[in-house]
Amino acid sequence: MHLKSFLILFIVLLYPWQILQAATLHSIDEMKALTIPISQEGLTRIAVKGDRISGIYGINGEYTLEADEDLGQIFLRPNLTQVTNSISLTVTTEEGLSQDLRLVLKDMAPEAVVLKKQEELVDSKDNRGLPSHILPITREEILGLIGSLRDGLIPPGYDLIAVDFKRKDCGYSLLKEVRNEKLQGLVLEVENASSKPLLLKESSFGVHPKTIAVATKNKYLQPGERTEVYVVRSH
Repeated sequence: MHLKSFLILFIVLLYPWQILQAATLHSIDEMKALTIPISQEGLTRIAVKGDRISGIYGINGEYTLEADEDLGQIFLRPNLTQVTNSISLTVTTEEGLSQDLRLVLKDMAPEAVVLKKQEELVDSKDNRGLPSHILPITREEILGLIGSLRDGLIPPGYDLIAVDFKRKDCGYSLLKEVRNEKLQGLVLEVENASSKPLLLKESSFGVHPKTIAVATKNKYLQPGERTEVYVVRSH
């Protein structure tokens, strides 16, 4: 969900002044949820260093949001009539990153939550001249593969593997598989066949021991809805 469409769903108050807060810095980790304490009554600013928030996904009614479209950040206030312990939500960014958050409500002064991108897993410049199949896997490679799968493309250097559409992976239908010497990329289709909304968790797709990244188009599925899940594994 892009920020512009997201703004239609919520009442937006754009302040002509800046809220002064202390800030806590947290490294993005797409494989797990970050648990962060926030003020139970104040307005908490959430931003991504060097990037912009493009979407917020959570349970309606647990909080109200005020979006700053110019700076790509949001302000969140808990709704204490609906939630008393914690708020779970997912932040997505314009550069394609996703972060699950568990915001624990505390009696404390508001502090800004600033997310920052992790450093590359390796510095590719230090490995020039090595055969590609023994090079360490970089964050750039992982994100590039996920982006290509999301856009329906076959990344350069990858082979498209013939798929048996009856085959299941993690219990879900396999739509596409690509491989190179180091990585395997899968596109899975998930359908909510129940009568209740379904929250997808990346951990449900990371049971394979060589899974290194999971991304989804839509984490919240209404009954009958479908979405794609992108899984990256090492060989």
